[in-house]
Amino acid sequence: MPITMPEGDGYRTCDMCGGDAPPEHFDGTGQLRLAFVCPEHGVQSIVSPFEEYHPPHGGA
Repeated sequence: MPITMPEGDGYRTCDMCGGDAPPEHFDGTGQLRLAFVCPEHGVQSIVSPFEEYHPPHGGA
């Protein structure tokens, strides 16, 4: 199964300090997602590496 990630590295850069936000497992939807969390400023983005395999929002 291919993994899809955003192009570039901006999704893991803290908007406030410019530091790298390391990935952490995020489980809030029942689907695998990765949260990129700045140690100082919290969550910067949430990425779903299998987005193309998830059903559309509101669908089954």
